[in-house]
Amino acid sequence: IGVCWDQVELERYWFKKHGYTVEEINSYAKLKEVAEDITARKEEVTWNSWNTMIYTQYRRIFDDYTGRYFWISPVYHAIQRHLYCDSNYFIAEPVAGIEKGNIEEAITLAYKGNHTERGDLGDVELNLTIDEPDGKYIHTQFTAWKQYSALKRGHIAKFIAYLKKNIPTLLKDILHRKGTNYWVSQANTRVNSFLSKFLEGTTERYSVLRSFSCSVTFDDASSTLDVYLTVTPIRSIEKIRVTIAVA
Repeated sequence: IGVCWDQVELERYWFKKHGYTVEEINSYAKLKEVAEDITARKEEVTWNSWNTMIYTQYRRIFDDYTGRYFWISPVYHAIQRHLYCDSNYFIAEPVAGIEKGNIEEAITLAYKGNHTERGDLGDVELNLTIDEPDGKYIHTQFTAWKQYSALKRGHIAKFIAYLKKNIPTLLKDILHRKGTNYWVSQANTRVNSFLSKFLEGTTERYSVLRSFSCSVTFDDASSTLDVYLTVTPIRSIEKIRVTIAVA
């Protein structure tokens, strides 16, 4: 399994949380002990994050520079496809399916997974690569978020992160203005205008939201401009159902 996670964070969150350091794990017996200890307390550190996506199946590729085959993490192709879709479509485009999740180079998957196994992996939000006659591609785009929410879909989670990053920059010049109704109204207008371009029916590339509402208020006690958003994102097509009635 490949996880989009930083090594420093991994050491801090997993090992140090459980009282271990990387240097201490110097034998198979010690590794087994650590694994059993962490597994026993897995409820404390289960994956439950809307900004994490977990990918499965290591794969073997051929390296033209060394002339050798070697195994790599599925994150290698996942990042490649995310960067491609962000550049050629938009950050809120689902990175999965025969086109956007397509893996162009020749690979050999560690395992392919039958229909039942695919369903089991999807049930626990693991994104697998499937091997079909028309190509190999990333099949799903789940996040590790365990709540029943639209944030379980990668394209929606990425867009929410995009909003959290970009909305403050729209209001940067309002910092240290007086908290008058004029400046609060200015902030509200800017945020509404920014979100409007992502409504369905504007441009297909940027059609991300069915609807949204925005409220901007000024908190005198903390001198904080609070932006409250409620958004209804457009979900992706994940199943095709064909019903045929024969008369």
